Amino acid sequence: MKDSTVFESGMGELGLGIEGVLRRAARSLIEQAIETEVSVLL
Repeated sequence: MKDSTVFESGMGELGLGIEGVLRRAARSLIEQAIETEVSVLL
């Protein structure tokens, strides 16, 4: 039997697994930080 934390695809973020959700959240935070820095510089 194979253990897995990834749910079936088609379930939105649940289908990404915890690693995918964390990557998406980290990417979003980085994008927000860059946008804030750019707006401050301009």
